[in-house]
Amino acid sequence: MTPTRHCMKTAMAVFGFALVMTLVLPATAETVADAQKEAVERYPDLGDEGSPIHAKFLELYQNAQKTEPSLFSNVDWPVIIADRAYALLAATPTPSPTATPSGAGPVATGTTGNIPSLSDADKARIRAEEIFRHEIDKEIETSEQADSDGRQIWTILNSSFTLWFLSSVVVASLTAAVALFQKRHGERVRRAETQRRLDIEISSRIAGGLVALNLEKDRIAAGSTVSISWIFNEALYYLNNRVTDGHKQYDFSIFPEYKARGFQSLIFELSSVVNPSIIAALRESRTIYTQLEALADHAAIEASSEKPPATDKHLVLGALSKTIDLLNKLESNSFWRPQL
Repeated sequence: MTPTRHCMKTAMAVFGFALVMTLVLPATAETVADAQKEAVERYPDLGDEGSPIHAKFLELYQNAQKTEPSLFSNVDWPVIIADRAYALLAATPTPSPTATPSGAGPVATGTTGNIPSLSDADKARIRAEEIFRHEIDKEIETSEQADSDGRQIWTILNSSFTLWFLSSVVVASLTAAVALFQKRHGERVRRAETQRRLDIEISSRIAGGLVALNLEKDRIAAGSTVSISWIFNEALYYLNNRVTDGHKQYDFSIFPEYKARGFQSLIFELSSVVNPSIIAALRESRTIYTQLEALADHAAIEASSEKPPATDKHLVLGALSKTIDLLNKLESNSFWRPQL
């Protein structure tokens, strides 16, 4: 075959294969057309509609559309399918005829048309290449899927709804949580400070009453005369910050805001800020205070009756000892022990 005839045959084959590919699949890109041209240059019979390689190409093409659609993302897919068609035809030997027609030359075995047979090494190489191509296609598909998932997540995070949710709902919730925490923390600090001040005020009044009664005990031992009613009332005066000498009232309060507050008023306020476990001790303190009031009232009634004089030294010392015991009982609470 002359070079001119060979070029014309190649050109016709390219034209015929391109026409067939146009009928099979619309043109996708210039690079696909280049791959079609390269496939025809490799296998000139590919442009012949009646050739075995053309039929095998169409068969593999249709199968790839169903089982391997990712192949068509590669612009060289015409060359890949053509190589596969050629390899399959080369691996399929043509059966030897039982008789040779008269006048015919010898029939070549192991060939299909004008396709030369492949050696075992070529077959192994082609098989390895196809396996490698398949693995690469899977890796590319997996990578594209991962990139697609990452882009989807980023798209969701960068969407207007997500930005609105983060800026409005989340930020507002965090702000509210911080404000609530600060409010509760401030309330705990306020309650702790109130309890501290009340404990100091109450313990100071109890300690003042004990000091006064112990001084009174020394004066009685020295010969001073006082009534039983005065003993009980003196304890109440110190607890309520109502100490007077008959002409002037003295203020022994620690905190100015508690100056005009009585003992029971302080106990009631303390009950509202302390731990519930302390409530029982505060109730007992109120009971002791009520007992002192009852003793003072009873002594006043007896002083106005015809019973033994309320200034009897033994009776007064007994009342004094009882009053001191009651104040010591109040002071036995750990939070009311002397704070100064």
